[in-house]
Amino acid sequence: TETLTFTHCLARIDIETNISIASVSLSLTDAEFPISGSLDITDGITTPTTATSILRASAADNFQIGVIPVSFGGNKTMKATVLTTDGIAYTREVTVSEFKKATRYTLTLSNTNLTEAKIVNSDNFVNMLTDGTDDYVMTSNVVLQEIPNIQGFQGSLDGNGYKISLPETSSVDASEAGIFGSIANDVTITNLNV
Repeated sequence: TETLTFTHCLARIDIETNISIASVSLSLTDAEFPISGSLDITDGITTPTTATSILRASAADNFQIGVIPVSFGGNKTMKATVLTTDGIAYTREVTVSEFKKATRYTLTLSNTNLTEAKIVNSDNFVNMLTDGTDDYVMTSNVVLQEIPNIQGFQGSLDGNGYKISLPETSSVDASEAGIFGSIANDVTITNLNV
């Protein structure tokens, strides 16, 4: 006999697409997606408590993503990394400033507004990124046998939440060394664990 009242507290991102998508990953530049929060019942305000930089959806999720409301205090770049069912990777960037509660947002991912990216893995990582100027996406963890010290990288690399593993013992004879020894201006490396 009790009456229950439900209040919409989440924002929602709907993915509209005309291509066969296997998965979508969303990430933010200089901001994070809240992954948990608390609701103040007296005023209905949701407060994020912890956050991560990546949000994923698969076809089984119908590409509807619930998001804890958050304001970023200004415009941020949200990047969608799309993997299709036939193994092709794409990216798209849009500008966001906040996600309001009880609000539905639509992100259109179609063959007219996506940029094709190249998939990198353990076998082709160093060769593809050396002097690379394209957009690259990792679709699995990468294991490297030595520190690659890639020089002059000019593209973008979306780690897509995956990890690069380096050998326990390795050396590079260079003043600036690492996975990337040097990069060009305006290079973007995101969602990468090492």
